[in-house]
Amino acid sequence: MRVLLATLPELSHALPTVPVCWALRAAGAEVLVASGGDVVKIAGAGLPVVDLLPGRGIAQFLNAFDVAALSTSGDAPAESPSAQAEPTAPTAPTAPAQPSVSEALSEAPEYAGFLPHVSEILPEADVAELMEMMHGFVEVAERWRPDVIVYGPMTVGALAAAAKLDIPAVEHGFGFLRTAGLDPLLRALAGEVFDRHGVDLPTQRYGIDVAPPSMLESEPQGWSMRYVPYNGGAVVPDWLNEQPARPRVLVTLGNLIPQLSGSSGHNLVGRILQQAATVDAEFVLALGAVDPTGLGGLPSNVRAVGYMPLTQLMPTCSAVIHHGGAGTSMGALDAGIPQLVVPHLFDHQHTADVVVKRGAGMALDLVAEPDLPAGLLDALVRDEHLRAGAREVQAEIRAMPTPAEIATRIFDLVAG
Repeated sequence: MRVLLATLPELSHALPTVPVCWALRAAGAEVLVASGGDVVKIAGAGLPVVDLLPGRGIAQFLNAFDVAALSTSGDAPAESPSAQAEPTAPTAPTAPAQPSVSEALSEAPEYAGFLPHVSEILPEADVAELMEMMHGFVEVAERWRPDVIVYGPMTVGALAAAAKLDIPAVEHGFGFLRTAGLDPLLRALAGEVFDRHGVDLPTQRYGIDVAPPSMLESEPQGWSMRYVPYNGGAVVPDWLNEQPARPRVLVTLGNLIPQLSGSSGHNLVGRILQQAATVDAEFVLALGAVDPTGLGGLPSNVRAVGYMPLTQLMPTCSAVIHHGGAGTSMGALDAGIPQLVVPHLFDHQHTADVVVKRGAGMALDLVAEPDLPAGLLDALVRDEHLRAGAREVQAEIRAMPTPAEIATRIFDLVAG
């Protein structure tokens, strides 16, 4: 069996798919990844990659305009009332009239401030480049002839490819956002992809949902699967194998935020450094290429490590402070530690809302509260209610079906 994995050119969309790709490979399937940007790094997981967008990723496109345009000032996306309760989606009409963006938003109003906004503000050349990437997915599929396509949310080229080859398409979610009800909007924004290939949305559609059911307001979108964190490997320093003498707090901005000009990431780190010395805890700054020394001297209880896989750091930590990325949030839940979510972009606010509602962490709006409230960091480390909530979700995640079980379902799906 051949499996084509297709994602948008953003590493955080691709990393959560690695465990199921490994499971498919272990069961005997061939797996080929098609994407672009820094997703090519996924080759380090032992997966072959076709680069459809060399040197260009989501960060480069977002930097074409003010990142504040994608801030958390808009409404957070809510659960879609039309979320699928079953793995299969309804059969698409044969040839519906292409909806306008305004008409499509009536089906997915929670995205009103985001997807259309991006499509209208991005330079025309960038939009054309993204559309060519979507066509690239179809071309790769036609050459390689997969039996099934596993794709990341909003990867419309993967849907067109599945429709053209008449094969199943399996959406692999990576967090809490719901995509049911989004079809008309994607059709309106990227209709040319389907039109060029003479197809519409595929009829055989399924889903993999890694979100813990207790953190959803609707049924999972397809097959629930245990979230298994993956963010690369590294040589582990000795201090990471030692029991910390006091609570350890991880501070991270994920993969995308440090690449964005105009983001508020430095503001967050600066506020933390201002209070860190007053807290009886050790702070570990895992900020990738970001140099925190530009914010001033580091207190004695702060350690900067540059890039370090969070799967190595989180199990040693008592809490994590982050930007609201789904991967970081899911990793914290898997580790059973409380989190302070400081949203930076559109979808990050939804992550913050879900985490707070479940009692697994706290949230902070840096716009409304530019200074960290007194005692906030202490509460994050020592609040037993937050710790209990995080551990409840951890136990829930550990009881969900494994990637190996989902790989078996995909094999069965193709076998008919």
